[in-house]
Amino acid sequence: MRKLQLVISSFAVAACAILATAEPTARTPVGASLTTAPQTLQTVRVMAIGGSIAHGWDDTPSLGGYLARTFRSLSRNRTTYVFTNESSEGKGPSYYVTRMNELLTKDKPNLVVISFGMLNDLFDHHPMSKMNQDVVEEVRDALAHNAQVVLITPPVVGASYVEFKNQEGPALASEIRAVAALHNPNVHVVDLFSQMKNYLRVHHQTWEMYAADGWHPNIAGHALAAAMLTADLKQDRWLSQTPIPPQA
Repeated sequence: MRKLQLVISSFAVAACAILATAEPTARTPVGASLTTAPQTLQTVRVMAIGGSIAHGWDDTPSLGGYLARTFRSLSRNRTTYVFTNESSEGKGPSYYVTRMNELLTKDKPNLVVISFGMLNDLFDHHPMSKMNQDVVEEVRDALAHNAQVVLITPPVVGASYVEFKNQEGPALASEIRAVAALHNPNVHVVDLFSQMKNYLRVHHQTWEMYAADGWHPNIAGHALAAAMLTADLKQDRWLSQTPIPPQA
């Protein structure tokens, strides 16, 4: 669903500036104390679920959106991340509840990325308790398949400041609390949504610079989100020091 159609002519310049300046501002670790053993896998299989933003809508097709960009950048170091994007347009947590085990069996990920924008669920007035329940169930499915999990809140879009200005932030905070309540050291959170909001505030920028429309980032928006997320994951100890369980 697309709203607030915008024409943005300066995204290429903005994207270059973003990659040079973007810095992380906040991360939310989840669970008990982390181990310090070196990562044992040279190749890590990553599976992502989410909606159209996670799927990479309105990014350059070959770049694939903020998640694909991130794991491509991380692969330049000693570990190669083989990224499979199972995200789908308009889909929220409820869509994956009955499909999760099938996807996990097919992709055999070492790391599962969950990144829902929640906009379709908010538009349809789905109860937050049900959304949280579905996400937690998906996290548990991933853990049962010996994968680590990272919940990544989505980039901000126009709806984050307009239609759902007072709803999206609290919904994502509720989702984080539900996942944190698992107290599992193999479950992690990166609050990209809050970071990007803070970035725009600090740099006196508006969401229009990074919007393809009211519900999706443009190329510059995906670039900014990927730069922040890449920096986060490079610094987070769990990714670089915690062994990711190999699959049978």
